Amino acid sequence: MLFTKDRRPDSASGRFIDRDYGVLGYEWLHMLAVTRGILPAPAWEHYLALDPATTTTEPEYDPALFVAALTERVDLPRPGAPGALRLELTSSLLGPGQADDDAPAPRPPWRQGLRAADDRYRHVTVHAGRTRFTLHLEPVTPPGGWQLERNQHRLTAVRDGAVVHDEVLADSPLETSVRHAAAALFAEAAPPAPDLEPLRRIARLADVLRERAPDALTLMRPGPARSSTRPRPRRLPGRPEGPAVMNALSLTAGQGVVTIHSNTPGVTDWATRYFGRYWKASPPEESTAVTGPVVTVVDGDHRAPVVGSHTQHAVFAREPVG
Repeated sequence: MLFTKDRRPDSASGRFIDRDYGVLGYEWLHMLAVTRGILPAPAWEHYLALDPATTTTEPEYDPALFVAALTERVDLPRPGAPGALRLELTSSLLGPGQADDDAPAPRPPWRQGLRAADDRYRHVTVHAGRTRFTLHLEPVTPPGGWQLERNQHRLTAVRDGAVVHDEVLADSPLETSVRHAAAALFAEAAPPAPDLEPLRRIARLADVLRERAPDALTLMRPGPARSSTRPRPRRLPGRPEGPAVMNALSLTAGQGVVTIHSNTPGVTDWATRYFGRYWKASPPEESTAVTGPVVTVVDGDHRAPVVGSHTQHAVFAREPVG
């Protein structure tokens, strides 16, 4: 699996920089989500349980980004079959990296010159005997400069060097995920608890990479905001000290204000680091009444939402949702 994007322009402008986890903080969780859908359940569970120190890793360390590129290889058991199942995951922030692909037949929906050269590639390749299956997620630009429209993906099968199947799939990941989330939230049954195991494995893998980092590399450890110029969320007045203490943060964009409350400073610290690059992030004034939306995050509060009807429609990232 190969998920890459040229994030050097973003890094140069200070946009979307993850110095705590580097490349693991961008596409790696998405790759694990795809991996979970492909692997047999026993193989997936075996991967999650593995000590990352026992897998083969090829990191490219970076003084500003921790790890800018990474490949992880591991052999997993094949349920009911001899031999091992080889899993290889690769991601990079340093530029697009094209996997094996073949030029399509020059007919619709393929077109040339739809857009400038793509700065990211997302390929999922499965080898089965003499056949290679490749899912090329959008944006799709195979050899020859042919391109597909937004939300169009390509699935190919190549056997002994010859293309035996070539299909264009239409799917909006944003609309699909929103509809899936809405269906789960408003179902009669309580929604499942968040599955944090993939995130925990990413954290363990990051720890292994930090331990193996060159001595000359100064690493930023995960934790609260480290810059003294960043505003610290204040504790709400009248709250006792201890686990129940709430933290508050105001995010201001133009005339709009969103207030975040949380019983853990990690949430408001993260919101300050992330949103503070683009909007004003500051503790709310004690004498000012809270206006606008209020988001409350309580660690461990996984109660099911109140069932209701979804009547609003919106457009996000040029995609209609709802």
